[in-house]
Amino acid sequence: MSASDQPTSPEEQLRAGIFAAVEEYKRAKRAADANHDQNTLDLDYVRWIADNYGASREDGSEELTSFLEELANELDLDEVRILRMAGEAAVAVTPRVIEGAAERGMKPPRIADEIGLTPSRVYGILREQRAKDERAVVDAFFSASRSNQKTDDQ
Repeated sequence: MSASDQPTSPEEQLRAGIFAAVEEYKRAKRAADANHDQNTLDLDYVRWIADNYGASREDGSEELTSFLEELANELDLDEVRILRMAGEAAVAVTPRVIEGAAERGMKPPRIADEIGLTPSRVYGILREQRAKDERAVVDAFFSASRSNQKTDDQ
């Protein structure tokens, strides 16, 4: 950029700065996206891990040890972090998914079969959710009653 091309007014300097920042952002985003595409765990690989982990656990400790050693050699720290966070999210969302399936008419034994839990655990989760819902209704009622009482007292 020559001296005559330099922004002179504060507005032109601001515009040039914003333009440069946007261009830098685009460049960094493209680089991050390209890097992310190379390091993404796809769902098929996650399924392969889940299936082989389940089978190895059933087959015994030697098979499980062998499978875990194989995984340790394949996964890097970031991939393990991603899998751990996905696992935590799956555990956290499980009650909501079960409740949604039940609300759509799916029976607890089928839910259990599809999600990989025992029917008794599914029934337990549904009972826990019903109890939370009932407590929320009671709490809302008493909260409204206290609020009305304060208004009446004034």
